[in-house]
Amino acid sequence: MKNILWIFVTAFLLFSCAEKKTETAVTNSETDTLISAEEILKNLVLGKNQVIKNKTVTGVLDFTKALKEDQKLNMSIAYLDGELNFINCKFLDDVSAFCKNKENNSVFVCVFNKTVNFLECKFLKGVNFFQSRFNDRFNFELCNVKGSAEFTATEFMTGVSFHSSEFQGGCSFISGTFLGAANFFKTLYKKELIIQNVKFFRNLTFCDSHFYGYFELSLSDVASLADFSNAKFSDRVVFSNSGFWKGAKFSGCEFSKEFAFEKNRSFSDLNFSFVYFKNSVKVNDNVVLGGIIQEKLAGEKGFNWEISYNKTISLSDTKFFNINK
Repeated sequence: MKNILWIFVTAFLLFSCAEKKTETAVTNSETDTLISAEEILKNLVLGKNQVIKNKTVTGVLDFTKALKEDQKLNMSIAYLDGELNFINCKFLDDVSAFCKNKENNSVFVCVFNKTVNFLECKFLKGVNFFQSRFNDRFNFELCNVKGSAEFTATEFMTGVSFHSSEFQGGCSFISGTFLGAANFFKTLYKKELIIQNVKFFRNLTFCDSHFYGYFELSLSDVASLADFSNAKFSDRVVFSNSGFWKGAKFSGCEFSKEFAFEKNRSFSDLNFSFVYFKNSVKVNDNVVLGGIIQEKLAGEKGFNWEISYNKTISLSDTKFFNINK
């Protein structure tokens, strides 16, 4: 009798362990390469951690659909508790965490409570994380987005990385918050990148990035170093009405068209070493409490720094030229 009871208990424990393992849904089949957005959302509603690898995702992946019908109000938030890992996946349709009902103007947004990873993924359309909040790490690395990328009013509560990603359509970060370090190292933008009214509480890094379209950083604040070292700008560039509280580095940058740096504030050094300006430069009404670091500054016109006695440096209508001529 005791032996029978022992076998029953052992079987029950093994069954329980097997049940716990299903909390992480791993999708990595070599034969079936397709997975529907609906299947991903079902696992997300159940709070499962998901690892989706080498898959083609069919259908619109709308994270707001994780909301149940009885939870939908005029302003509804989907709290998503499962960790999401997409590795080497292809998305045939849009990926979105925002929805607005045109009939009654109700709005649905998402809060991601666990880590979200998009690694080496291809998006054949766009991504929209309007008004989303990421309470844990967000990684969007080595990805390629053919459509637009919308991160307006997005809150990143910890570190974020877009390392080596490529954006074929327009990309915007407007009225957002980055509480952790923001890493855009080696990113590529084929169209415009707009950063407007954004708060960066840690380092902002765009080193070795390439901007083929218009670039704007305005009405924003960077609490730590803003580093654009060795970046290439092929179109017009505007930095305006922003604060660089620990300075900014532009060393090794190349600006092919107009460079405008106006009405900004910096409480540390601005580094313009080894910069090449191919077009006009407008630097007006800035307040710099640190210094200007400039070596082998090259361009087409002329340069003239005006330094006042209180160590505030004002650069007014500065025109750069090729000093090697």
